[in-house]
Amino acid sequence: MPGPGPVTVGVLLAAGRSERFGAADKLLATFRGVPLVRHAANAMASAGLTHRIAVTSSGDVARLVDPLCDRVITQASAAMSGTIRTGVEHARELGAERLLLVLGDMPFVTAAMLDQLVARCTDDAPAALTDGARIVPPACFPSGDFDALSALRGDRGARERLGRLPPSACVQVPCPALVDIDDQAALARWDRAG
Repeated sequence: MPGPGPVTVGVLLAAGRSERFGAADKLLATFRGVPLVRHAANAMASAGLTHRIAVTSSGDVARLVDPLCDRVITQASAAMSGTIRTGVEHARELGAERLLLVLGDMPFVTAAMLDQLVARCTDDAPAALTDGARIVPPACFPSGDFDALSALRGDRGARERLGRLPPSACVQVPCPALVDIDDQAALARWDRAG
């Protein structure tokens, strides 16, 4: 249950085209016994968020995550920036003061990591995960960044903004936590990994 802090809306970004994965939708692929997208959705559902939204281009993904979200938006497949814009729009409708962006293809992100991101985010600066070498989503943004997020174009998301974060704005996690599944080989490799 969310505490008395800022209204925080989690957005599960699950509308990508999965082109490197092949013809199948990677988010529906079985990973450690459940569809890949359910790992990130479960983490978001267990985190202390005020609201949870999923943005997807797949009716099958929408049905999988619907029980875990307050709102599921199905839209045509879009670049990452279009999915983020949709999430920002709906988060604003819910009165968001913080926006937590979670990628649907990152199975090792936990609710505890998401809660740490929300706690690290301030009114003036976002927070993101790092393994010490890379700074990547999930990331939590204050409302002052919503216009910039809505202005993003292309498939890079907020990578440039996150790359400029100081170490104090990052939550350190083990390297495997930052794994995202892009292709069949990665799915098989990480599904077998202990």
